[in-house]
Amino acid sequence: MATRPIGYWLKQVDRLLEHAFAQALESEDCTRRHWQVLNVLETGPLDEREIERAVLPFLTADPAALRNVLGDFRERGWAEPVNGTRLRLTAAGRSVHRKLQSSVEEHRRRVSEGISPDDYSTTVEVLERMARNLEAYLRAAESGTV
Repeated sequence: MATRPIGYWLKQVDRLLEHAFAQALESEDCTRRHWQVLNVLETGPLDEREIERAVLPFLTADPAALRNVLGDFRERGWAEPVNGTRLRLTAAGRSVHRKLQSSVEEHRRRVSEGISPDDYSTTVEVLERMARNLEAYLRAAESGTV
């Protein structure tokens, strides 16, 4: 039986993921936010609202992070405007994404070492259910139906 509650472990894992991701991405002076936006833009041109929706759960601590990352991408030549408000990765951006992909895959392998695919899947499913339960509760509380 776990000696600490789930909140403790969620915070601990998140803190460690941030630190480990920083190490995995340091070769390109990137943060986890950079990686998330690289991944989102790898799917094709998107406008800023579409990018924001895709990475929103990670922006709660720093809402300006997305603007900072997108500005950084433009300065580094990793993203360029297309069709007005949409952004796409440049050849340099796609190259950085490919380079970091192997570091991230190695990082993910280390994180899930000793965890069976079934255990990993169950963990993710349970966390997703907990998030949905909390979202439903908070919506009900806000509407006064709790």
